[in-house]
Amino acid sequence: MFVRALLLSMLLASSASATAMQEVNHWRKANGLPELKEVPWITKFAQQKAEWRAARLAQNGHQGPACPAGCREGTGEATPSWGWLTCCQEETGKWAGAGVAIGADGQRYMVLVIHGTQGTASRGRQIGGGGSRLRIINTSSLTPDAPVMPRVRR
Repeated sequence: MFVRALLLSMLLASSASATAMQEVNHWRKANGLPELKEVPWITKFAQQKAEWRAARLAQNGHQGPACPAGCREGTGEATPSWGWLTCCQEETGKWAGAGVAIGADGQRYMVLVIHGTQGTASRGRQIGGGGSRLRIINTSSLTPDAPVMPRVRR
């Protein structure tokens, strides 16, 4: 299992065009969850929201454009060493989109939007550490071309 995850990581990291959705699916697969199917209009929304948040350094919440009807969103910001880090990573939906942008503060602003979710997958955040500990899988090398957003004064 570890070797397979390592090979997948190397394959995706070797491609400068890896997407935020591939990064999410890498995390999900490594944690025993099914991959999400990317939907272009959801990805477009998620990327726009990630760029909006990064340009304003909008941390700790769901600021910005409202999530589309029938969807749930997870937002997060972290230094690249943390990899992908949003809510909803472990949701049960099938269709999704993801976006990432880098703010002037060096943080990665991540947005994951899932359509048709019924809640948290049974394995959820119990993965890898017991209790509520989340096993960190550094995925940030998978999206090296995330746009760097200049800061917008509020």
